[in-house]
Amino acid sequence: MFGMAVTSKDRFGPNTEAARVLPRPPHLFRFTIMQRFTDLRVWQRSHALVLALYKLTDRFPRSERFGLVGQLRRAAVSVPTNVAEGSKRRSAADYARFLNMAEGSLAETEYLLLLSRDLGYATNEAAEPLLTEASEIARMLHALRTKVEKGGSGE
Repeated sequence: MFGMAVTSKDRFGPNTEAARVLPRPPHLFRFTIMQRFTDLRVWQRSHALVLALYKLTDRFPRSERFGLVGQLRRAAVSVPTNVAEGSKRRSAADYARFLNMAEGSLAETEYLLLLSRDLGYATNEAAEPLLTEASEIARMLHALRTKVEKGGSGE
């Protein structure tokens, strides 16, 4: 019934106020089909990036376990986490805000990966593919946020 132009006449019979359109619930915000976050390519790719970063940071010095390793992992995990949480929000503005937080966490991840490389904890050969993937995910997040802000339905 939601999403259609339902009139009070349709719901209550021919002798009621005719042609009054019932409002859509706010949580539909122009989306016709809600996707599960695991179906979003940007979530899938950011999740894969997290897994790759966990493997990479396993080789970092033990002295960085609670420093750079923890911060890099938390920043990376925040990206798919914010995509997932935002996808369940009731308004486009909230969803876009969570996507923007994911963008910020991804920028932090990129910097920490650059720092790891520059400190010699990650080789250039190990870091470059991850930095390239982070750049692509950043483009995907930006495109999805823009689409959500304009009222699109996601991927």
